[in-house]
Amino acid sequence: MNKKNILYFLILTATYSMFIYHSYGLSKEIDLLDLFMKIFVAVIILILIIRIQSYTFSKEAYDFFNIGLMLRFFAQATDIMYEICKYPKIIKNIFEGFTEAVSFCFLLAGAHLTIKNIQKLEKLSTVDELTSTSNRYELIRRFYLLKNISDRNGNAVTIISFDVDHFKKINDTYGHLTGDSVLKELSLLVSTNLRSQDIFGRYGGEEFLILLPETDIKGGIALAEKLRGIIEKFEFKEVSRVTASFGVSQYRKYEDINQILSRVDKALYFSKNRGRNCVSSEVCKMPSLEAV
Repeated sequence: MNKKNILYFLILTATYSMFIYHSYGLSKEIDLLDLFMKIFVAVIILILIIRIQSYTFSKEAYDFFNIGLMLRFFAQATDIMYEICKYPKIIKNIFEGFTEAVSFCFLLAGAHLTIKNIQKLEKLSTVDELTSTSNRYELIRRFYLLKNISDRNGNAVTIISFDVDHFKKINDTYGHLTGDSVLKELSLLVSTNLRSQDIFGRYGGEEFLILLPETDIKGGIALAEKLRGIIEKFEFKEVSRVTASFGVSQYRKYEDINQILSRVDKALYFSKNRGRNCVSSEVCKMPSLEAV
């Protein structure tokens, strides 16, 4: 719906108004206040027609809103001309009633599309496109919520970080599409072995985070070891077997989020240095973690 079509519609509305005026003439009983209010509403609708593109998320929604508003403007013009000319009320009711009903349908369709687009944008802002798990932004946002609850109530919160061992080699050997397939399968495999309250997502590349509410370090280590074993035994479609290295750390009351992320990251890389396909945590003998 471009500006040329809007201009054609306005010309059509003006032609209709002139036809009514020439057919029935000017009424001697015009309520000026009522007429002013109706013209004011018509002007508001016209401004919305011109500006609606700035407030919609897609061309389809814009078209529905525009048609709905133009029909509503036509209904308002019909009401204004009735006030000016006092032509037979049945004609007014037919034109106004029909255009208002159709206008409502178009506006409803536009609103429905807009809501769907908002939901889609919301999903894109929180979900990793490849794995359909939480993305980095959503993981950090959810962790802050858990941190606030833990600081207030003292509930334990543990983080598991893991990534795929030798993932670059998988990409170099089988191609990036196969690497993507491995990440998808891995994400689904891990997701099906977590509790409903656990928060799982892709932190970046082949690295994933799991946030465990009301779970201490021992529970985190046990889950990490369980997941490590499940991944090690799983038959992936393209590359057969894959392993993963894990780091585990428990949140300390009032600490900054970067501190626990640093600890869990060092625990993960300690697993890498130990030969991969294992679980490390801050309760292991890792002097480098004690200072963090």
